[in-house]
Amino acid sequence: MKLIDRACSPAFIVTAVILLVGIGIIDSNSRSFSATIFMVPFALGPLVFSLSLALFMPNKSSQITLIIGSVLYGGFFVYLYGGLFYRSPSPQSGMGLLFIGFYSLRVMVPIWCVAACLRAFQLIKNPDSP
Repeated sequence: MKLIDRACSPAFIVTAVILLVGIGIIDSNSRSFSATIFMVPFALGPLVFSLSLALFMPNKSSQITLIIGSVLYGGFFVYLYGGLFYRSPSPQSGMGLLFIGFYSLRVMVPIWCVAACLRAFQLIKNPDSP
């Protein structure tokens, strides 16, 4: 299966949309787009990694697992962002964006491992699959 075909997979599309929405949310409170680009690796880094995994894990079970992880991360991001900037705003709220990605790793790493194991089990069961 070609890489361009994998970029049309459901997990890739859902994760890319959540990533673009996250960039838009960060940019809505930012003074400049360069500040937004600076915060993206910290705040949305796990989504970028899930996006790359969606390219290399085309089987259905891994795709479903990655979609679940991306939606959970999107909800977690919106919840923390709302808490930082709207429910209890402070001058240090921007610093909270630096830690959103790190806080999510204890959930995202097991989701990525499950997706990788499901891909490995599929390769063992059917070695001719893409």
